Amino acid sequence: MAHFPSCDELNVQLRQGQITASDLAEEAIDRAIHTPSAFLHLATDASRAEARHADDRRHRGGLMGPLDGIPIAWKDLFDVAGTRTTAGSACLAAAAEASNDAPSVAAL
Repeated sequence: MAHFPSCDELNVQLRQGQITASDLAEEAIDRAIHTPSAFLHLATDASRAEARHADDRRHRGGLMGPLDGIPIAWKDLFDVAGTRTTAGSACLAAAAEASNDAPSVAAL
Protein backbone atom coordinates (compact mmCIF):
# COMPACT_ATOMS: atom_id res chain seq x y z
CA MET A 1 0.00 0.00 0.00
CA ALA A 2 1.31 3.45 -0.92
CA HIS A 3 2.25 5.86 1.84
CA PHE A 4 0.46 9.19 1.57
CA PRO A 5 2.35 11.82 3.57
CA SER A 6 0.54 13.91 6.14
CA CYS A 7 0.22 17.68 5.79
CA ASP A 8 2.97 18.03 8.40
CA GLU A 9 5.29 15.78 6.38
CA LEU A 10 4.51 17.69 3.18
CA ASN A 11 5.15 21.00 4.93
CA VAL A 12 8.60 19.80 6.03
CA GLN A 13 9.39 18.58 2.51
CA LEU A 14 8.26 21.92 1.06
CA ARG A 15 10.34 23.92 3.57
CA GLN A 16 13.41 21.76 2.90
CA GLY A 17 13.02 22.13 -0.85
CA GLN A 18 12.52 18.40 -1.42
CA ILE A 19 9.30 19.12 -3.34
CA THR A 20 7.48 22.15 -4.68
CA ALA A 21 3.85 23.18 -4.47
CA SER A 22 3.76 22.80 -8.25
CA ASP A 23 4.94 19.17 -7.89
CA LEU A 24 2.17 18.53 -5.37
CA ALA A 25 -0.45 20.19 -7.57
CA GLU A 26 0.52 18.09 -10.58
CA GLU A 27 0.42 14.90 -8.52
CA ALA A 28 -3.00 15.81 -7.09
CA ILE A 29 -4.36 16.66 -10.54
CA ASP A 30 -3.04 13.39 -11.96
CA ARG A 31 -4.64 11.38 -9.16
CA ALA A 32 -7.92 13.25 -9.55
CA ILE A 33 -8.00 12.67 -13.31
CA HIS A 34 -7.46 8.95 -12.73
CA THR A 35 -10.25 8.87 -10.13
CA PRO A 36 -12.99 10.59 -12.15
CA SER A 37 -15.94 9.50 -10.02
CA ALA A 38 -14.46 11.21 -6.96
CA PHE A 39 -14.73 14.78 -8.28
CA LEU A 40 -17.48 16.82 -9.90
CA HIS A 41 -15.15 19.63 -10.93
CA LEU A 42 -11.38 19.92 -11.31
CA ALA A 43 -9.95 23.43 -11.19
CA THR A 44 -6.66 22.47 -12.83
CA ASP A 45 -5.72 25.94 -14.09
CA ALA A 46 -6.48 27.57 -10.73
CA SER A 47 -4.63 24.79 -8.88
CA ARG A 48 -1.54 25.26 -10.99
CA ALA A 49 -1.65 29.05 -10.63
CA GLU A 50 -2.08 28.85 -6.84
CA ALA A 51 0.80 26.38 -6.63
CA ARG A 52 3.06 28.74 -8.62
CA HIS A 53 2.12 31.59 -6.26
CA ALA A 54 2.90 29.39 -3.24
CA ASP A 55 6.28 28.46 -4.74
CA ASP A 56 7.01 32.15 -5.35
CA ARG A 57 6.07 33.02 -1.75
CA ARG A 58 8.25 30.19 -0.45
CA HIS A 59 11.25 31.44 -2.47
CA ARG A 60 10.73 34.95 -1.07
CA GLY A 61 10.32 33.62 2.49
CA GLY A 62 6.73 34.85 2.77
CA LEU A 63 4.73 31.74 3.59
CA MET A 64 1.10 32.22 4.50
CA GLY A 65 0.82 29.26 6.86
CA PRO A 66 1.49 25.54 7.33
CA LEU A 67 -0.89 24.51 4.53
CA ASP A 68 0.48 26.99 1.99
CA GLY A 69 1.24 25.02 -1.18
CA ILE A 70 -0.56 21.84 -0.13
CA PRO A 71 -3.49 20.93 -2.43
CA ILE A 72 -6.91 20.77 -0.83
CA ALA A 73 -10.05 19.19 -2.29
CA TRP A 74 -13.34 20.84 -1.30
CA LYS A 75 -16.53 18.88 -0.90
CA ASP A 76 -19.32 20.26 -3.06
CA LEU A 77 -21.06 21.65 0.02
CA PHE A 78 -18.75 24.65 0.39
CA ASP A 79 -18.97 27.75 -1.78
CA VAL A 80 -15.85 28.29 -3.86
CA ALA A 81 -16.00 31.56 -5.78
CA GLY A 82 -16.61 30.99 -9.49
CA THR A 83 -18.01 27.46 -9.11
CA ARG A 84 -21.48 26.04 -8.56
CA THR A 85 -22.22 24.58 -5.15
CA THR A 86 -24.54 21.70 -5.97
CA ALA A 87 -24.10 19.34 -3.01
CA GLY A 88 -23.98 16.65 -5.70
CA SER A 89 -27.64 17.24 -6.52
CA ALA A 90 -29.01 17.50 -10.05
CA CYS A 91 -31.60 19.92 -8.62
CA LEU A 92 -28.82 22.48 -8.10
CA ALA A 93 -26.97 21.86 -11.38
CA ALA A 94 -28.19 25.18 -12.81
CA ALA A 95 -27.49 27.18 -9.65
CA ALA A 96 -25.56 30.42 -10.01
CA GLU A 97 -21.83 30.28 -9.39
CA ALA A 98 -20.76 31.31 -5.90
CA SER A 99 -19.63 34.92 -5.82
CA ASN A 100 -17.53 34.43 -2.68
CA ASP A 101 -15.67 31.66 -0.93
CA ALA A 102 -17.26 30.13 2.15
CA PRO A 103 -15.53 31.30 5.35
CA SER A 104 -13.77 27.94 5.79
CA VAL A 105 -12.51 28.06 2.19
CA ALA A 106 -11.33 31.65 2.56
CA ALA A 107 -9.56 30.84 5.82
CA LEU A 108 -7.51 28.07 4.23
